[in-house]
Amino acid sequence: MTSTYDFLKQEAASHFQSIERIVIHLQQVYNETGDDQAKMVLDSLLGNFQTSTFFGSPATGKNLLKKDENSFQGPPESNASKARGGRPKITGKVISKAFIFSGESGRLMMFCQGLKALGWIAAETDDQVFVDLFSGGETRQRIIWKGDTNTLAELFKRLVKERGLVSLPDKLSLWVMVSGHFWNQVRGQVFEPDRLRSTHTPKENDQTIAYLVNILDPDVSMDKVRKMMESQR
Repeated sequence: MTSTYDFLKQEAASHFQSIERIVIHLQQVYNETGDDQAKMVLDSLLGNFQTSTFFGSPATGKNLLKKDENSFQGPPESNASKARGGRPKITGKVISKAFIFSGESGRLMMFCQGLKALGWIAAETDDQVFVDLFSGGETRQRIIWKGDTNTLAELFKRLVKERGLVSLPDKLSLWVMVSGHFWNQVRGQVFEPDRLRSTHTPKENDQTIAYLVNILDPDVSMDKVRKMMESQR
């Protein structure tokens, strides 16, 4: 005889499977036709899961949903079509590969503290979660970004493209990576790769971004980094 709990478990599993089929269908429609309405519904649906208290915080990764590559824990990491060229894009999958920083871990910790002090990432961000984001290994925990989109994009453009201090995993573009690992607290959704790509340099934060980038530069002495951090307080 089936118990009430077994029945509820079966019902829940059935509903999850239905939702997953809808997500996969919407993603396929968007990939094949570029239908913006399908993308809008998909992002809205996945955003609800991402911010739901029951399913966990995007920053902690303590989600109850399964974590395989077909999981619907977050919006697809790229809406770029193949026709646009560039690096191959990955869609419909959770980004698991971290950025690559081969310098001292102490610099990453100072970088993290600098972002917290500026209020650009949440003060409660776990230090190890942040460090893991640059480990080159596997990570599925988003960082909540509290600053504006232009600042986030400019920071990573300088770190990756201009200074070469941070590297990318093979076959993943910069904006796919940023979109896959940061959560936009202001709008309650992921950062769209196309939006990140089309940003402009935020003049009001230009010097502060330069200071943060220097923290990860091995040619800048740690003493100088400490003095820079003190000057920012």
